[in-house]
Amino acid sequence: MNNRGLASFFDFSQIDISKLQEKTIETLYMTGISIIVVAILGLILGLLLFETSGRKGILSRLLYWLVAIFVNIFRSIPFIILIVLLIPFTKIILGSMSGVKGSLPALIISAAPFYARMVEIAFREVDKGVIEAAKAMGANRFQIIWKVLLPESLPALVSGLTVTTISLVGYTA
Repeated sequence: MNNRGLASFFDFSQIDISKLQEKTIETLYMTGISIIVVAILGLILGLLLFETSGRKGILSRLLYWLVAIFVNIFRSIPFIILIVLLIPFTKIILGSMSGVKGSLPALIISAAPFYARMVEIAFREVDKGVIEAAKAMGANRFQIIWKVLLPESLPALVSGLTVTTISLVGYTA
């Protein structure tokens, strides 16, 4: 046993700094690309969930059902299993299943449904009175989304994106 005690614990002389730097940059790259795509895709899926829930039209109900099933299934699959399930898909779209590029589909497909559900919840937390007031003033659906839902839910959207980013960093480790 080493008699140096705690001093040996803090001995970093054996660490390859260039490898550490390379892997840190790869982690930041994977997280950065993933979070940009996840933010866009999650916002779209979350908005679809919010806008189509409770609607009476057959198309709205079908769209809600499809998006909700996608979100629920991919949120419930553990990340390591999702990586294995997506190997053929990753090979087809990227030509490789390993490395930094090979990890992006699994990272995106695992995190986008998670963030989509957070987006839906953030939109549901917007006061119905504010939405009704916008409708009473003649705002159309696009204006309500752009000028009411997004600004009112921004703190919750940012919090959700922060939690998603932290999860992605954990997945890339």
